[in-house]
Amino acid sequence: MKPICKLTLGIILLLWQGTQAYAQVNAPKHFYKILVGKINEQLPIRVVLTKSRLPENLKGNVFGSYYYTKIKSGEINLEGVWKDNGEVTLKELYGKFSGRWNSVNKVLVGMWTSKDGKKAFPFRLYEKYEEGSIQAEMVYLDQKTVMGAKAPQWTDAWILYPKFKGGKPGVVNKINQFVQEKILLKNPEEIIRSQVEEQVQHKKIAGRKSTHEKTIKILHNKNNVLTLVAVDDPTYEGNYRSFIMVSYYSFDLNTGQQFQLEDIFIEGAQAKIQPLIVTQFRKDKKLKAGKSLKTEGFFNEDFAVARNFYFSLKGVFFFYGIREICYYYAGPQATTIPYNKLKKYIKKGSPLDRYLR
Repeated sequence: MKPICKLTLGIILLLWQGTQAYAQVNAPKHFYKILVGKINEQLPIRVVLTKSRLPENLKGNVFGSYYYTKIKSGEINLEGVWKDNGEVTLKELYGKFSGRWNSVNKVLVGMWTSKDGKKAFPFRLYEKYEEGSIQAEMVYLDQKTVMGAKAPQWTDAWILYPKFKGGKPGVVNKINQFVQEKILLKNPEEIIRSQVEEQVQHKKIAGRKSTHEKTIKILHNKNNVLTLVAVDDPTYEGNYRSFIMVSYYSFDLNTGQQFQLEDIFIEGAQAKIQPLIVTQFRKDKKLKAGKSLKTEGFFNEDFAVARNFYFSLKGVFFFYGIREICYYYAGPQATTIPYNKLKKYIKKGSPLDRYLR
C-alpha cells in the first residue's frame, strides 16, 4: 500500500474539513460504537469504541481497539479524544486516526497518519452492528448527577455500564437483568451514595481523599458472543490503591445465558489446559528451563484454570486477579492460549465451537 501524494492528501483534507460545515454533532457524552470500513479504500478494519468521561489523570475520553479483518493479527489498542463537536483523535501504537464524526450518516471520516508522519492514508468508518453482535447505550452516573449539591465537592464516585438494546427482546432483557442483579448488585444510585459515604468516612479516619470508579465495559461483541469486564477501582490520595476487583462475564447471544469453562470445554479438559497455561506463562516471562514461576511472584505452578476468560482474536485469554495465583507485589496475571492448542478440548456445539466456525 503506497502513501498518497501530497496533492491528493491536500484535496482529501479539504474535503474532510468541509464535512464540518454540515452534520454538526450533538454526540452523547457516553457511548459504545462498532465501526467498520477501510483505510485507503484497501484495508478493511473493525473498530470498537467506548466514550467515557475525561478523567484528569488520563489523556482521553474514548478507548477501544481495532483490527484488520483480512489479516491474521491481534487487536491494536486505541485511546484518544472525541470532542462534543465530533472532532476525533485516536492514538495507537503505530500512528493515529484523526477525523470527524458525521451524525447524520453515522460515519467517521479522516486520515490515518503513521507515528513518524511519513505516511498518511484516508479512512472511512461506518457505524454498523453485524449479525451476531448487539447494540448498547452507555449509562453514566456520578455524585453530581445523583446527589447534586449534597455531595461534598471533593468527592469523586462514578459508574459506567451498558444497557443493551435491539436484537432478540428475551436475550436483551436477560442480559440487562444480569448486569443489574449479578454485577451491579444494587441500584446504581445507591452505589454512588455508598461510595460517597465511604470516601467521607475514609477522609475522617485517614485524612486522605479518595475516588471510586466502577465500570462495566464491553470487551467482546461478535459471532454471537458477548463478554463484559467489570472493574471496581477505589484509588486513594497519593496514588495508593487497595484491591482492584476485575471480573469477566461471557454470554451466548443466541440465548442470553452466561457460559462458563464447563460449557465450552469437554469433561476433563481443564486438567489438560492447566499445563498449557503454565507453559505459556513461562514463555511470556522468558523463563529458562529449570527456573520456577515462583521467581516471578507466583505462589506455585499448581493453580487452577482461570474462571475469568474471553475469546480474543488469537486465542482464549485467561485472567487471574491480584493475589489469586501471585503475591500482591506481582499484580494481576494474564495470558492467551492459541486456539490451535485448545481445539481438541472444545465441546462441539458450544459458544466457542460456533465462534471459531
